[in-house]
Amino acid sequence: MATRRRRARSRLTGLGWLGLLSLLDHWIPAFRWFALFYFAFLIKAVELGMQVVTGIVRLLRWNRDRPRTLPRITLRRVLTYYASSLLVLLNPWILVQALLMTAGQVLAGSRMARWAASPERSAVAGYTPPFTGTWTVARGGLTPETSHSWDVPNQRYAYDFIITDDRGRSCRGDGKRLEDYYCFGREVLAPKDGEVVSIRDGERDFPHPGTGMLDPLARDARGNYVLIRHGPREYSLLAHLQRGSLRVRAGDLVRRGQVIGRCGNSGHSTEPHLHFHVQDHESFFLGAGLPVMFADGRFFNTGDRVCGPSPQT
Repeated sequence: MATRRRRARSRLTGLGWLGLLSLLDHWIPAFRWFALFYFAFLIKAVELGMQVVTGIVRLLRWNRDRPRTLPRITLRRVLTYYASSLLVLLNPWILVQALLMTAGQVLAGSRMARWAASPERSAVAGYTPPFTGTWTVARGGLTPETSHSWDVPNQRYAYDFIITDDRGRSCRGDGKRLEDYYCFGREVLAPKDGEVVSIRDGERDFPHPGTGMLDPLARDARGNYVLIRHGPREYSLLAHLQRGSLRVRAGDLVRRGQVIGRCGNSGHSTEPHLHFHVQDHESFFLGAGLPVMFADGRFFNTGDRVCGPSPQT
């Protein structure tokens, strides 16, 4: 019951972003009616403030209890992230995406209820890690505590992968350059046989990694990406790829382990990493995330070290 109330409240406050459309009423008079959503927007603003406070508490606990395979996170980086999350909404492309996501994920969430109670038994299977060598799960799991983004249906069972050293660091030196990050430019592989249904390339790799800031000029939160259909209602998304590195195009048939691009820092990425998730719909905005059982029968969790297969030619 508490979960249902939280989900309903999240859907209501999510509509608050529609209130921002009333700012365009000078050019489109009909948009003035979107001012009715301002109340929901105010609730959303209060929620964001509470999230900042709880986020700081979680940060302190994270740095105390984090897996030693992962780096510490600074308060400055967290605050920069929250501030830039609001700043990027001034970008019209991102604002439209946020509105589409808000509407689409209401539908996705209703479908997700069918398998949320037992994700292990409803998982899609037969996937291999989409990289070579040993990487670390920066975020991802099957529970609210380990999930990438539990309240976002299409990313509930997503994974962010990075490469860390023996000290749990993801970069060399101060991490101010993209090339300092161990995973930047590393090959990304198809996780399972399938057909490429859509791609995006041309988004820059944000040149200020490690600050916690999101790229305010990005036109797509996913950055450069590849979407692969593996079967009915089964699509994998590999995102934040390096600009100009994609080796596939829409319509291509790919084999498990085939190189499809390289890890980058495009879109809304605070440092180079690979985002991977499987969803039940071709549309990013309408898709509900699916739990993934990898080929060895494992479900990964935050902090796990994961060894990928050899690339196929």
